[in-house]
Amino acid sequence: MWAELGGGGVWYGRAMTGRRGLRAEAFVSALSVGWLMASPSHAQLSSEEPARAFALEYQAAPGCPDRDAFTAAIQDRTAGASYVASGPAALRFRVELRDDGQNTLWVDLPEGSSRRDFNDSSCADAASSMAVIAAMVLEAVPAKRLWATEQPAAPPLVSTAPSPVPAPAPVVASAPPPSRARAVSDVAARPAERWGLALAAGPALESAVAPTPPPALLAGLEINWPRGGPWSPSARLEALVSTAAVQQTSDGAATFQLIAGRLSGCPVRLQLLIRLRVLPCATLDAGSLRASGGGAAENVHTRHMPWVAGGALVRLEIPVWQRLSVEAFVAARLLTRHDSFIFNPERLVYSVPRWSAGVGLGVSLRLD
Repeated sequence: MWAELGGGGVWYGRAMTGRRGLRAEAFVSALSVGWLMASPSHAQLSSEEPARAFALEYQAAPGCPDRDAFTAAIQDRTAGASYVASGPAALRFRVELRDDGQNTLWVDLPEGSSRRDFNDSSCADAASSMAVIAAMVLEAVPAKRLWATEQPAAPPLVSTAPSPVPAPAPVVASAPPPSRARAVSDVAARPAERWGLALAAGPALESAVAPTPPPALLAGLEINWPRGGPWSPSARLEALVSTAAVQQTSDGAATFQLIAGRLSGCPVRLQLLIRLRVLPCATLDAGSLRASGGGAAENVHTRHMPWVAGGALVRLEIPVWQRLSVEAFVAARLLTRHDSFIFNPERLVYSVPRWSAGVGLGVSLRLD
């Protein structure tokens, strides 16, 4: 399409549970381990003893349990578990304990990887829950190890040192405990994760807006469903507003500006490093590219080209605070329409390309 901007003629065309939940999770954890050991698949593979040697990457804030305490907690729960300080190991645990409530356990296995976040917990409680999950994985046969990483963790154990003489349990009168079926039902009915909201904003560039792409501002709202594994879907709705870009020619000046809405959907969230996340996304733009004649041009006009573009986007996220992350993205989009803007008689000012590339930086703030 041709869009005239000035001249003699005018034409225009083509984001942990509470104590009661922890007691329920403790029951389910014990039930889960028992099921793993008693299942038919375990009986069939009894000749194949599960590997119980593990490697450990450990980062802990001051005041949190150290590596030795965490390793001892795993070994106290799992007979035959051995920590491999160097060399290959089939099972690898990565632990990050922070003093702001953001605690994470990664489990790397030959058959896949898993991630569990223990938010809103002290680092000591999170370390005990992580040790329970690690013990469940070490106890499981290979076919059940990934399944074990997704099971609820038992409540934290205060001490990993065995008592020389166990004290007798006091006898107290209490209401009868809930039935086994009721406990399992309560845990199953409670969602393991919840939907979260986040605000995002930052500068961006879109190459097809003008011959020299002008800076733009991108801001919007994201809804996400954080989960333990890579499947952590999110959707973000943003507004994109560029500054005015001026293109000078011998016949006059042309000003270009883009205003558009942007929808991005990201089905997975990949953890590459301890503090680096990668989100591959599909993205769609809908808006208007505005072009106005000016300067020495006569009979100036303003034209609008519908800006509809779809493509792919890759976003990088680095958490820097309990709810704040720094992010960057790169994207490529195909425009459904790409007009040419002219000064009459047919003095080409700018021909919009079919493809547009975008880059940007920003921050996101979780609201949950």
